[in-house]
Amino acid sequence: MVFRFGEREDALALSKTIEGIGKEQIPLLLQDLAYHCLIPLAHLALRDLQSAVPSLLIPPSLSSECAVGFHRDLVRATIIEHHLRVLLQRFAEKGLQAMPLKGNYLGPRIYSKGEARPYRDIDLMFKAEELDEAVRVLEEEGFRPLWGAAEFIPPPHPTCYRRVLEGGSLKVDVDLHVSIHWPKEYERRTRLNSEDFWACSRVEEMWGMPVAAMSPEHLVIFICLDLAVNHRFARLLSLRDLFEVFSAVSVDLDELVRWCRRWEVLSFVYPALRLLAELNPRIAMAREILDELRPRYPLSRAFEMILVPSRLPSMRSRSLTPRNLLFFLLADRPIQRAAGLHRIPGHLYNRIRHP
Repeated sequence: MVFRFGEREDALALSKTIEGIGKEQIPLLLQDLAYHCLIPLAHLALRDLQSAVPSLLIPPSLSSECAVGFHRDLVRATIIEHHLRVLLQRFAEKGLQAMPLKGNYLGPRIYSKGEARPYRDIDLMFKAEELDEAVRVLEEEGFRPLWGAAEFIPPPHPTCYRRVLEGGSLKVDVDLHVSIHWPKEYERRTRLNSEDFWACSRVEEMWGMPVAAMSPEHLVIFICLDLAVNHRFARLLSLRDLFEVFSAVSVDLDELVRWCRRWEVLSFVYPALRLLAELNPRIAMAREILDELRPRYPLSRAFEMILVPSRLPSMRSRSLTPRNLLFFLLADRPIQRAAGLHRIPGHLYNRIRHP
């Protein structure tokens, strides 16, 4: 997950790991890689490893499956990228500020090897007052509303728009954002304000077209919140995203702490950054900064003891495990933690209805 391309030290460490993999473990490994969207990264790492250590015998089933997955994701990303380029051009012509999110931004702008960051749809953030015009552009380009999914933007528009290609065999989805997509309860359990994203944003270029981009500090916080709230830390790709951000751009750690306090998101950002620092001590994250981010209440300390790199969840669990029960109670202020406690019976009811 923290493999550095072209670094012999990392190649040797990875080669020792591969030598210890038994044939019977490969299907489970491939399953985990697919779940965490790390197949492209694994393929590129194996290719880099083969160049650095030619004598290493990589299990054929591992290398072949990773190669197939890599090229499948590459084809998908190429199709999506084409439509993203067209949309960005149209938005620019209309004077709209589009902010690409997740893999749409991280792959082209942040990753040292962009093809290592897969994505399966288009995620774009707009200011709320520009949504109507953005939707008109999407509809002019053949995208149609997709109703029935969870909604995260104000009515009357749905969150997702879809364009069907090749008689239905291919589809390109666009997810519209006005903020992070997460359960509405976290809008009350934090003070995250999407207007701050725009106030601190900057204009960058992607493929020669202007796009809005978050500040590095906001980008780190956005990734951490998505990893924590939407994936319960069971998404290694997000940790790779953080690794690439810290490797590619300068993050003002004091500014990061200030925004975490202002938005009251320490309880969600700190665990993610602590995991990153423990997985890769080379990341320039001073211990004193982690100490400033670290929440002091007992429930957070208990969660910290459970969430360790050696016992990371391989997949997101929706069951009422001790880890999830503690997670529901994480929040920076006591009144926010009380709100989490109040919602536990609802979570229990949902698990009984949908086991």
